[in-house]
Amino acid sequence: MDKQSNSPEQDHDSFNPRGTLFFVLMMALGYAIYWGYIWFVVVIQRGGA
Repeated sequence: MDKQSNSPEQDHDSFNPRGTLFFVLMMALGYAIYWGYIWFVVVIQRGGA
């Protein structure tokens, strides 16, 4: 009886990240938009004060 071929642990023996690059790019884009908005508020609207 071959127990390893039917084992559920056999299906997940390696980590395969999906969507990691998309997530990182969305985080970077959100970071850039956030700091762009903060710069706009401080420098443009408040006059750099």
